[in-house]
Amino acid sequence: TQLNVLAGLLGKETEEKAWIEKYNAKAAEVKEKIRPKVAEGSTAVVLQFWNKAIYQHATNVFLPLFEGVGFVPTEKEKAVEKTTEISEEGVIDYAGDADYLFILVDGQADKDRYEELKKTAWKNLKAVKNDHVVLVDSARWNDFSTAAMEWILEDLETQFGQ
Repeated sequence: TQLNVLAGLLGKETEEKAWIEKYNAKAAEVKEKIRPKVAEGSTAVVLQFWNKAIYQHATNVFLPLFEGVGFVPTEKEKAVEKTTEISEEGVIDYAGDADYLFILVDGQADKDRYEELKKTAWKNLKAVKNDHVVLVDSARWNDFSTAAMEWILEDLETQFGQ
């Protein structure tokens, strides 16, 4: 939406169309590359560690993950309409049945926090039990830009496409 608005304001509709075509082709390519490791229809939830809090986001924040390569948001993920804080305990219900859990982290302290949470009731989360938790760089995934959309695809390809 932001790209469309900016392209309209700047008279760059041709460039917008070219970027969208290039992005869609890359998303399709990454989707094919990850299929050997990620089953079609795998569900996912995205969380973010930020300033000692945990946040959940609407799926439209991470379009490359859901619309681009085809991870399926859980019903609880689909219900989130805006970024909201969630408790550590709330994550158990919210993400309990997700095949994959993507956690945006900002440095070693967040990675250490996740390691500690794995020793709590989080160890019963489906994604944790199956070692399907992916810690991703918050700055790359939470940028809300076309660059971030490309970075998410790059990170997914690196994580699952090799």
